[in-house]
Amino acid sequence: MSELWDLIQHSGRGIELTEKIPNPQEKELLANMMNRCDELVQYARERRVKLLIDAEHHCFQPAIDNFVLALQRKHNQDFPYIYQTFQCYKKEALELLALDKERALRENWKFAAKLVRGAYMEYERDEAIKVHQVFPVYLLVLFGLAQFYCWLI
Repeated sequence: MSELWDLIQHSGRGIELTEKIPNPQEKELLANMMNRCDELVQYARERRVKLLIDAEHHCFQPAIDNFVLALQRKHNQDFPYIYQTFQCYKKEALELLALDKERALRENWKFAAKLVRGAYMEYERDEAIKVHQVFPVYLLVLFGLAQFYCWLI
C-alpha cells in the first residue's frame, strides 16, 4: 500500500488526491495499528476465538472495511477468525457483502460477516440532509433487513 501512495504522490497529478495521502507519521501509525491487530489476531487464533470488527459512521467505514479486508485476507485462511460488520440499514450494504463474499471465494479465504440493523441510521440521514445528498440509508431499517433476508434464502 505504501508503494501506491508513493507512486501517486510523485506522479504530479491529482493535487487533491495527494493531499489525502498519509504522511510518513500517519503511515507509521497505520503500520503500528496493523502490527498490534496482528498480535491480537494471533492471540485469538491460538485460542480459536473469533474477532468481530464493529462498524462506524459512513465517513470512517471505508477505512475500516479496507483494514478488516486486509486482516481477513491474512488470517482467515483456514478458519473465519475475523468478521466484517455490514450495516443492514445502508443501501449499499448488500452489494458490499456480496462483493466481499465473492472476493473471499476468488482469493480462497474464509468469509465471515456480522449483520447489524442500524445504530447510526438517524445520524446518517441527518448528515445527508445537511450536505444535500441522497440518503445513503433506507427510510426504514425493515427495508434493509428484507433485502438481506431475500439474499440469504
